[in-house]
Amino acid sequence: MQSDTPRQALVTAVIDIFVSTIGFIPRDKVNEHTRFLTDFNIIDDDLTVFVLEVQKAFPLNAPREEWQVIETIGQIVDLIIRCREHPEDYPPQPPSRLKRTLASLKQKLSGT
Repeated sequence: MQSDTPRQALVTAVIDIFVSTIGFIPRDKVNEHTRFLTDFNIIDDDLTVFVLEVQKAFPLNAPREEWQVIETIGQIVDLIIRCREHPEDYPPQPPSRLKRTLASLKQKLSGT
């Protein structure tokens, strides 16, 4: 069983990225269970920048299918942990795949 300390450090880091990227959400209103698509009125451009910042901070090669099901800060942390623990399962993505992933997240946000 993994220690809560490294996981909590990741949660804190992702929350810090979320709060600094979005800009209008107080830090004390965000936790591991925050559903960034539904808990706050976030525009898709802000969500895109948040995802890009997470990917810059934690090099993630997760496929679009995994990003499509993410709704909470905790799920992003789980994805980071999976990518770190099993890098062989997450080969580098071509740039076009990242663009499709971001487009998919925007589509999910807009509800279409």
